Amino acid sequence: MKTQPPPKTLQYAIPVGIVLVLGGLALSQWLPSPDSPSFKDVISTSEKTNQPATIAQAREQVRNDSGLNQSGFESSETSAGQASQLPDANRLFEALADIRITANGEAAVLDNKALEQLQTYFDSSSELMTEDQIIVLQALIREGLPDPLGDNVARVVGNYNRYLQVRNALTPSPEADLQASTDYYLTLKQVRREIMGTETADKLFQKEEAAAEFMFAARAVEADDSLSNEQKQQKIQALDRQRLEASISVPNWSERYAQYQLERQQLMSAGLAPTDKQRQLQALIQRHFNPDEVEELRLEGVLNSETRQR
Repeated sequence: MKTQPPPKTLQYAIPVGIVLVLGGLALSQWLPSPDSPSFKDVISTSEKTNQPATIAQAREQVRNDSGLNQSGFESSETSAGQASQLPDANRLFEALADIRITANGEAAVLDNKALEQLQTYFDSSSELMTEDQIIVLQALIREGLPDPLGDNVARVVGNYNRYLQVRNALTPSPEADLQASTDYYLTLKQVRREIMGTETADKLFQKEEAAAEFMFAARAVEADDSLSNEQKQQKIQALDRQRLEASISVPNWSERYAQYQLERQQLMSAGLAPTDKQRQLQALIQRHFNPDEVEELRLEGVLNSETRQR
């Protein structure tokens, strides 16, 4: 893949980026850490409402506490001319706004939703960023989010861009057979872990890889002439159950769902009026799962429509 030169508007990004990195030493005293009272308020509120805090909330807290303008810089320090030479961090923060953050406020929750948000940001760009541009963007991310959340998000964003550069160079032919497609996938899976780290890749690509491995295994079953149609159907159904188990990121979801089902059955047989039954069903599901977990389980077909908020 031929590397395109950076746009003219970004040719001077690195000198500005160096200033930003150095300026971050002074700016860091203004940025809230997860131990600061204001950021603790964000985390505390999320715990009380059983709704995980998001990057958007962390970003807004930085703006409120540090006096940063909408571009993420101190208004008195950065001119409009300098800002025009920088990667658009605001567009990144908008794309990543709904990504959840961990209970301690130190890192993003890396799951399929986070992957989709990253894809939204990078797919909307005409070309991938150069390494120099990524370095500048990472500095802006670190300035725009509390520490160490900003550092963790910056590392993921930078490594994801690097992964995309390698992935694009490895794209196979559309006419590739099953074996070639499988080899390509296994190579891609290895590249993800080499660039992003095993733990990050395992979490970020969990659902995507579970779906891919189900597809390859199902195609192999379909191609097996030694199996009857009934046997093929049974094997594919078993593979789909494995896919479901592997793709859901909700912690201990099987055990929690089994307990929910037990209590739900007791509720359904209690002879309550329809409105009372619906109200208690909503309370029951909220005791067992937070709203994001409910949505994920519903999308996977584990929970049915009766759990939807009215």
